[in-house]
Amino acid sequence: MSREVPDRRFINYPKPIEATKTTYKASFFWSNAGFGVLRQLGELIKYEPRYDPTVIRKGTQLPNDADLLCQSEILYSRADSGSPSTRIEHFNAAYQSGEITPVKVVEVVLDLIEKASHKATFVSVKRDDVFTAAKASAQRFKEGKARSLLDGVPVAVKDGTLSDKNADEVDLDGHSKALGSRMRFTSPEGGTSWCVRKWEEAGAIIIGKLNMHEYGLDTCGNNPLTGTPMNPQNPSYYPGGSSSASATTVSSNLLPLTLGVDGGGSIRIPSSFCGIYGLKPTHGRISRSPTISAAFSTSVAGPMAGSMKDLELGYRIMATPNPNDGVNVLFAPPLPPFPLPSFTTNPKVLGICRPWFDAADPAVLTICDDALSHYRTQGYDMIDISIPYLHEGQLAHAMTILTEASAAAPPSLSQFSAPNKILLSVARQTPAHDLLLAQKMRDLLMTHLAHLFKQHPGLLIVSPTTPIAGWTIGSEKEVKGLGEGGYGVSDANTSVRNMTYVWLANFTGCPAISVPVGMAEGVKGRVPVGLMAMGEWGDEEDLIEWGKVGEDWAWGKDGGMEKPAAERWVDVLALAGARREVESN
Repeated sequence: MSREVPDRRFINYPKPIEATKTTYKASFFWSNAGFGVLRQLGELIKYEPRYDPTVIRKGTQLPNDADLLCQSEILYSRADSGSPSTRIEHFNAAYQSGEITPVKVVEVVLDLIEKASHKATFVSVKRDDVFTAAKASAQRFKEGKARSLLDGVPVAVKDGTLSDKNADEVDLDGHSKALGSRMRFTSPEGGTSWCVRKWEEAGAIIIGKLNMHEYGLDTCGNNPLTGTPMNPQNPSYYPGGSSSASATTVSSNLLPLTLGVDGGGSIRIPSSFCGIYGLKPTHGRISRSPTISAAFSTSVAGPMAGSMKDLELGYRIMATPNPNDGVNVLFAPPLPPFPLPSFTTNPKVLGICRPWFDAADPAVLTICDDALSHYRTQGYDMIDISIPYLHEGQLAHAMTILTEASAAAPPSLSQFSAPNKILLSVARQTPAHDLLLAQKMRDLLMTHLAHLFKQHPGLLIVSPTTPIAGWTIGSEKEVKGLGEGGYGVSDANTSVRNMTYVWLANFTGCPAISVPVGMAEGVKGRVPVGLMAMGEWGDEEDLIEWGKVGEDWAWGKDGGMEKPAAERWVDVLALAGARREVESN
């Protein structure tokens, strides 16, 4: 099938074709269906396999880094939303005033991560490197030469691995990496991922590598090998995954900004469970290595933060195109954070596929519908849309990501936990015929989405981030380590249900964002609920503006967001200030 390009701003844009309408039905495919269901869809014969969902919104030149970084304070001129998180601007103001230094801040952070409540968050920390970076930042502030708002701010990145020259997750020079598994690899000299390097160049202090669900193959965040991070919002619930510690360190206010990787909701689900903000950019938009944008056709790196201001700043810096990445360099540079208040002139249109949307638990639906009512008051129009083959598309996504993961894994699966041994073993039995059909389903969905985006310019497809009000920890032994009598958790039906909405953006390469919009009463207490929007390829700007509206609602007088209890929430700046005062006396 030929692919016409309807807009010269794009490369690889799908030909807009409306697919056959089908009624959405929720189904747990592990229990009562199989991957072979794609063989029953005669319509797939009309489509070509599409292996790469990258659609490039073109740019003509690289951004001016000096303007992007030095003038970024304009980003913070908009009114605060009321979010209680310590934001990047607060660190910058404290450093500029001389009240505290980056050295005092990292002393506090490094001490805190040794405490029981944070022990399962980091898998690799180089204390000497952290202090070296902090001292260099402190000297820059002393000389009035701070690089950006991000200078001296503590951040961290998700654990990663380097296998067969294909970079997935992220790399940090000098740190071992393992994707939350027993395996250990070492980055080559200069192996820091491009997106992390851009944060470093802005002056950020990389504390280390964060824990994650083993090999990124589930969405609860349980890891009996490296530990399960505690959900600061409610310790009776999992933090979500696979970017579990990327979310918990932000939710607890330990760090204002972290990096996650999302192949099947791994940024957005933990953001929802922990009550923070998470952006999954367009596929290929963020370069993770000097030469490779992504190893998997479903995964991308993106920022996770306690506020939309910090999410936006983190994204704009890390999304600088990589001149050594032949695909990534073709993307339009991220707009610098000015002019205000908005970068977009697109119509404000929210599309809702009601049968799909309504598959969420009642408690989740109530909160999400209340948030949508607020969006109506802010000038957003609501329209009904239809997306075909959502059940079959989720099957195709699962087949694709599992097959790609199994191909990247070592030949022997002996080092993996039992649930992942099963998943990867099953994935290695995938027939080539079925994998090809899955890529035809990708083409079908992408062309249908292109039809919707052409029909409704500025369209954002809205849904709950996850249909469930948190994932309850079943027993204490689930979260204990294997050496402590723990056994982990394997609940495929909940895993699949948890991904009801998130998978579509991964499979089709579209950008998506999750914002917290309230607290639901779950089985074991209150837990955050996230609302998600998915936009056209390269349309991060509309998502950022949409996220700001949601933030104002969530933390405003009518919203229902709550910060974690005092014993699970830390004020790093206050602790650093108190330590400085004690030492000065």
